[in-house]
Amino acid sequence: MVPSGHLRLDIDANYVTWSERFGLRSEGGSLVEEVEPLGWNLSSNALGSDRLPGAALTEARLRTLFGNPGYRFNLGSTNHLLAAHIRRVPLGFRLGVFRWLTVGASLPMVQRKLDSELVYTTGEANAGLAPPASERSPFMDQYGSALAEARTIISSLCAMDDSTPECRAGHALLAEGDALLGSLGTLFGEAVFFPLEGSAAGQDLTDRLEAVRIGLSDIGVTSFTTPLPLGTPLDRAGFDSLVVAPVFGTTGLPVEDMDALWEPGDLEVSAALQLLNVTPGPSDLPGSGEAADSVVAPGQDSGGGFGVRLGVAGTLRLGTGSPQDTIREFLDMEVAEGQMDIEVRAFGGVDWARRVGLTFDVRYGIASPAYVRRRVGPPDMGFAPRPPLATVQWQPGNYLEYAITPQLLLTPELAVGFVYRSFSRGADSFAGDARDLAALSLETDAEVRSMGVDVRYSSFLGGGFPVVARFGWEAARSGTGGRTPKTGRVRFGASLFWRLWGGGRQSPDESGPVPEGTRPGR
Repeated sequence: MVPSGHLRLDIDANYVTWSERFGLRSEGGSLVEEVEPLGWNLSSNALGSDRLPGAALTEARLRTLFGNPGYRFNLGSTNHLLAAHIRRVPLGFRLGVFRWLTVGASLPMVQRKLDSELVYTTGEANAGLAPPASERSPFMDQYGSALAEARTIISSLCAMDDSTPECRAGHALLAEGDALLGSLGTLFGEAVFFPLEGSAAGQDLTDRLEAVRIGLSDIGVTSFTTPLPLGTPLDRAGFDSLVVAPVFGTTGLPVEDMDALWEPGDLEVSAALQLLNVTPGPSDLPGSGEAADSVVAPGQDSGGGFGVRLGVAGTLRLGTGSPQDTIREFLDMEVAEGQMDIEVRAFGGVDWARRVGLTFDVRYGIASPAYVRRRVGPPDMGFAPRPPLATVQWQPGNYLEYAITPQLLLTPELAVGFVYRSFSRGADSFAGDARDLAALSLETDAEVRSMGVDVRYSSFLGGGFPVVARFGWEAARSGTGGRTPKTGRVRFGASLFWRLWGGGRQSPDESGPVPEGTRPGR
């Protein structure tokens, strides 16, 4: 709470970084839940359908064609070193209207940054990018014309007697040729990747085609000379083309470093009510609030006795910011949500002898739905398999956060606290006409527990200009969810106070952390 008649200006800088996540994936039919690198989706010793689902359908067709259920694309080896950073600076004020009522507003400015390095090596690759249409079309046209010519010749051979060995051999040649032509037409029509020349699969296709070509030549069809187009070896430029070209139904940004401009987040307005403030000593000296915002004035008795504080607050997040472009950006870093949220909060604390205390802060957030445009696809893939772009109604899951901070007042101005924080949120839900909407809800629930330290300095009762300075550090220690960031957070800031009306020099009571201008943990 801010003392009545006082205006508090807050400047808080938050720096959040993570290069790992609390992952969830399926391996061998079993769920594996462990901390994994943030770049796991694009890291593989043998890149294929395990990371790029656009390869899965072509792989399945080739397995059937070869009669080899274990066949799998190998596009090379990748190691994606990815780290994400968010700088958030909420600029806000709070006004003490009465001793028991504080109102305020806050607008965060946010900057996103990615450190991204993709190391790609060809290794023992057996597949690459599918041949372009400029190579496929002439081949398929000549192949089809050769079979049409052969069909005319064989029809003549079988006109008098269709039981002759030549006739039966001709029909077998046509059946083999038509089947291979159909398989190649299907593969070329849908394939993003294709076997390379010299690979076992590429050689198998070439041998099968050569057998048809020889059969056609034996009956006098010699016009079919175009070689079978095979895959183009993938390099880093080719890999980037998978992202920036619309081969998966969308156009993304390249896999490279990103340093965005500062952007406004969602505007928040809030009000807080003080329900209880029982303190030892003078009534105008509330107990310790934001770990050290309230201190005993020099010369005041700091002897025994318990102090108890309790307050409630409400925050309305207006959704005024511009949501992140998640159509092109494959890592959701959440600058703003673009929809309205309501957050209710209970905060308070106890202290003993003005030296030892415990504060708590509990928040519960309820989000309103919004219409968004999303790529529909599974969460564990770097790229969804040719996803449709769909406008859907998004209902974010509600969240619950609580923080407990035991603290020690080292001097009348300086306090140190140990922070334990727990955050959980429910799964998002989606409604709309798009197929596979259930995939959007996967791995959207989250739970994370973090610990850290909180250091506060207050000059409010020291006789000088009233200011509160704070520094905090927290790190995630455990969590679940699949895409839950394993973050580290550094926060430092200051609050300046001006008396606008009234008298006295009350110290502020701010039980619990300063709001950070965003839905926590999202």
